[in-house]
Amino acid sequence: MTRGRRRHLGGGQPAGVTTVDRLAAGGERDVPVRLYVPRGPAPEGGRPLVVAIPGGRWSRGGIGASVWPCGRIATRVGAVVAHVGCRLAPEHPAPATHLDAYAATVWLAEHAGQLGVRSDRLAVLGDGPGATVAAAVALGARDRGRPGLAFQVLVRPATDLTLAASTAARDGRPATGDADLRSWAARHLGEFADPRDPLVSPLLADDHRGLPPALVVTAAQDPLRDDGLRYVEALRAGGVPTEHAEVPCAGGCRGRGRPPVDPDLKAVVVTALRRALS
Repeated sequence: MTRGRRRHLGGGQPAGVTTVDRLAAGGERDVPVRLYVPRGPAPEGGRPLVVAIPGGRWSRGGIGASVWPCGRIATRVGAVVAHVGCRLAPEHPAPATHLDAYAATVWLAEHAGQLGVRSDRLAVLGDGPGATVAAAVALGARDRGRPGLAFQVLVRPATDLTLAASTAARDGRPATGDADLRSWAARHLGEFADPRDPLVSPLLADDHRGLPPALVVTAAQDPLRDDGLRYVEALRAGGVPTEHAEVPCAGGCRGRGRPPVDPDLKAVVVTALRRALS
């Protein structure tokens, strides 16, 4: 395992996958998508598909920025993983990222046969800001009736950009200070986006019924922890089968003497996806 900045959801390109770049057309723009395809024969009917939304504080994270979870999930789950190259702030404030992610997800589902994947085994996954977008994609898919999603994986989601419940971790140093979080949110929202819009604050949707089953992962030392816990409650209140897992630390809270989270986090995500997409 690599060290330093590649801990957390990072890591080197695994053996056993092939990457293919495509353009998902049909939205406001053609959205670049990088497919991570496991080598070897595909099962009859095609492989499951996982749409991975980049994190990067809403301002970084192109399709070449991360190879985990994409490559690792492709090999360990046996799924094709599509990493979406969304527009990012500050040049493209909300809801540009969310519109790109949704349009790409629709395109991937509609072209499932050509891509060798199964549209009925489709999951969305995001980490941090990417989890916020993934949750919004799930809401949009429910409200618009397409595409059908089998699962959503939300790792450390920011679900309320009014930041009403943003708090530092109770124990230890938080992953990111609240001031930094507010700065990132302001850059993402830009001048005109409303933080109460469910596209950017999925927790504030009027209704969470009818959403796909979910795994929500929180980190004990993370100011977004309460956002994740509140979203777990909202999903369960809406009758959505929801698994919650907590790891000690993730993302920027790494440091000397802090436990690495990679084994726990990777195992939780991979196990949940295998179960949901089997």
